[in-house]
Amino acid sequence: MTKIGICVAGYGYFGQKLYGYLTKMNECEVRYLYHTDETKARSYGPLGNSDLVKIIHNQSVDAFVVATPNDQHFDLLWHLLNRGHHHVFVEKPMANSYDEGLRLAGLLKDHRGVFMVGHCHRRENVYRKAKEFLNAGVIGKIVNINFNYSSAKVFTIGKNEWRASAVRADLGPLAMVGSHCIDTIHYLFGKVVSVYARLQNLTGKTESPDTSSVVLNLENEATVFLQCNYNVPIDRYCFISGIKGAIYIDRNRRWLRADPDQMTEDQKFIPSEKIEIEVVKNDPIEEELKEFLNAIRTGKKVETGYEEGLAVIRVLEACRRSAKENVPIRLS
Repeated sequence: MTKIGICVAGYGYFGQKLYGYLTKMNECEVRYLYHTDETKARSYGPLGNSDLVKIIHNQSVDAFVVATPNDQHFDLLWHLLNRGHHHVFVEKPMANSYDEGLRLAGLLKDHRGVFMVGHCHRRENVYRKAKEFLNAGVIGKIVNINFNYSSAKVFTIGKNEWRASAVRADLGPLAMVGSHCIDTIHYLFGKVVSVYARLQNLTGKTESPDTSSVVLNLENEATVFLQCNYNVPIDRYCFISGIKGAIYIDRNRRWLRADPDQMTEDQKFIPSEKIEIEVVKNDPIEEELKEFLNAIRTGKKVETGYEEGLAVIRVLEACRRSAKENVPIRLS
């Protein structure tokens, strides 16, 4: 079987990570590592190339895996989708603004290839298991969700990096990692109807925000408290509170609290015991790349395509406006 020819566009931290996965997959072969700067491209070795037109017209290239900075996604996608036939995997967020996302719809109208957005967070088995519990009504009607995805990344970002720029990374960690959380919120709970966001820079290590706090009201009447920080010790959890119980996801561990209907009257006034649920750890990045390659072979629909990508940047755009105007924003 002929291998799928891949060009990895963007070879920074995450581009290198994706390249590492792709080189271990028998279904494909990485043929180019693209960078706009010729000197930088040459530093990548024999696969490095800065001539996008040449790569696009090379018949051995079937697909592009895009891991460039967020603000470069749209221009690159414009070139790729205008050709019509390349399969495209683009890292989250799909574009840097909602307007760019809407403009992609016109380009995708005549696109004949697979288009996939790299929202891998929802694929973690802990969230798959949570989805099973929620669908089964295990904890009843959802009341609220506390979501935190944070690290001390601001202390390792160089001042000249694009993530440090108040222009190129105006949402800070909310776009970088919050996009993962927003997609997972959509996956688990459904649509966001309004947001109230606050962005701050508390360390002065970058020009871009290093902390974000967002209240999201959902169509199912639940409320999400989302925190994405780059200025605190690493923390990652999702606590889901329902009328009949709660789900705790804490660094890939999961617990359930007891159903109050099964407690005695005395027990209802004290915290119920947490029950740990065993979940097999998986590799969501490997899974999404394999799904992308399989979709190229079979034509199957991918789980996170254009619509899922657009839904995320729509929420991010509302957060941008909310933080700027210091008001809640309703998504029309």
